[in-house]
Amino acid sequence: MRIGLSLKLLCFLLVGFSTLSTSIDAEEWNEKLLINGFFTFDLTQSDDDITLISNSDQALTYQENKPSLRNSLIGSQLSYQISDNLEAGLQAKLYVNSADDITGTLDWSYLSYDLGDDLRLRAGKFQIPFMQGIELRNISYSRLWARPLIPSSGAGGFNEFVGAELLKHVSVGSANWDIQLSAGKAKHGLSAIDNKNIALVSVRYQKDNFWLRGALLNAQYRFVTRDGRVLTDSGDALMASIETEYSNDNFVINAGYSTSRTDISPNDTAYYLSLGYYLGDVIPFVALSRMNQHFDLVELPAPTLAQNPPRRPPQGPPPAFPLGDFDVFSEALGLKYNFSAQYALKVQLEHVKSKDDAGIRNGSSSNGNSLSVVFEGVF
Repeated sequence: MRIGLSLKLLCFLLVGFSTLSTSIDAEEWNEKLLINGFFTFDLTQSDDDITLISNSDQALTYQENKPSLRNSLIGSQLSYQISDNLEAGLQAKLYVNSADDITGTLDWSYLSYDLGDDLRLRAGKFQIPFMQGIELRNISYSRLWARPLIPSSGAGGFNEFVGAELLKHVSVGSANWDIQLSAGKAKHGLSAIDNKNIALVSVRYQKDNFWLRGALLNAQYRFVTRDGRVLTDSGDALMASIETEYSNDNFVINAGYSTSRTDISPNDTAYYLSLGYYLGDVIPFVALSRMNQHFDLVELPAPTLAQNPPRRPPQGPPPAFPLGDFDVFSEALGLKYNFSAQYALKVQLEHVKSKDDAGIRNGSSSNGNSLSVVFEGVF
């Protein structure tokens, strides 16, 4: 990142933090409106050209020995109690995109209706609740590590959807169950994939210092190449995930696993494992993760341009599809220092290795280290 952009982002974060804090004080008189904020100030440097998972829904490439603030962001959550049963909520953020431009996105925007008996219906725009790291990706303070341990592509390339959710909470003694049903139309990271609908069910069990959460997602989609060839008009993807956390007075263990099977490749598999140790307000940790994408052979149908012409003539040669495996391995060592109930400092050293047998990056692999210093918080 250029020095000028880095200074602009730093000023932007500081001014935004001050503005949001002032806004909260100004709105305290209105009991129906609740405003919260979150921010991340991330300074990362690598010893090679490497790509890292980010706090936003995109992977970030870091150049060798060039400090970068690209993983920084600031955002706000607002909720308004319209009536005793009806509530409106939204979450928005400002961040630096892959082109080094400051970008704003509205990630959540919904109406929520309390049906009674711990049952709630929501409709609007949501982050897909496939794994905890997708829903809470933007809020770095919510996790132990400097970055999420799941791919930036989310659930097989799906990060958000517009639709409806039904949430049910059940308490059985000291245990709690949370059941979430979601359905709607999702947005994929690739313009070639047009989602028709998704359906998801997730169940979370929590008791004392332990929780376990599983999710199952099905997506229907259409895949059209840039030269107008329909690879599938009824593609189907089935994804499953499971995550858990256990903590006691000293240790906290986190683990997660996800897998997918699709009609059109790739099939995604990811897992992570981390161990943290509480030393008062300081929590040193180690974390391991792996992401695998397996690409099967894709047979291109014959062109049907006469029956289904593209809006503009295709440019370049026919599309070439990857074949084989693309793997990313991560090993991280760091610590989180909670110097208040709302703010924390993280220092993380991470080794990242990618192996490209599928030809995604022209068969090239990378092997590098990064050092991140992160100041983050919620307010």
